[in-house]
Amino acid sequence: MNSQTGETLIFRMVHYQNLDCLLSMGLHCPNSPQKCPNYQNIGHSTLITRRDERAVDISPFGNLSDYVPFYFAYKMPMLYLIHKNKVAGYEGGQSEIIYLISTVEKVAQSKCEFVFTDRHAVLGYANFYNQIANLDKLDWEVINQLEYNVWKKTHGNSEDLNKEKKQAEFLVYQNFPLDLITGIAVYKEDIGQVIAKELKKKALSIPIYTLPQMYY
Repeated sequence: MNSQTGETLIFRMVHYQNLDCLLSMGLHCPNSPQKCPNYQNIGHSTLITRRDERAVDISPFGNLSDYVPFYFAYKMPMLYLIHKNKVAGYEGGQSEIIYLISTVEKVAQSKCEFVFTDRHAVLGYANFYNQIANLDKLDWEVINQLEYNVWKKTHGNSEDLNKEKKQAEFLVYQNFPLDLITGIAVYKEDIGQVIAKELKKKALSIPIYTLPQMYY
């Protein structure tokens, strides 16, 4: 998915109540000693454990918990599960989820180290890449399908295979600089107003977009 400037968009989903801490401390990988107190997780706890165990086999190496993860699209399978209240331990619904938006090119220009995958990164057969030239290895037709009933059938593949490919990840090593965030998308205007106050307190100028079409 490309921006208006032709750059490749990336999206990180977080709970809006985490933003105050993230804006103060920055976006750090799970293995970082810098952690937000009372952080609201929105993912499966079992999946978080698997990320600790999944090695990255190309530079800068480490494991998935050494990286800040982004997706290449919105309306992801995880958001669908949140919408259907199928994530154990999280009951807030999708309206409390926000997107932090950036682009692959901005990360590369910043000299941050990164890798990306051609499907869900925890899978043992996911391929890792660290060169932008390899973005063509991803199945963009699947990634760019936004409606559940469409992308699960793309190319006539099994639903599971398409779900894997749609969840291809862009992973930034160790930490993600705040100045690379180009926008924040929210489901409802009231959440946007809360975020606007947080940004103002920290003298940060990041556009906020109310975009319910990015949700189920």
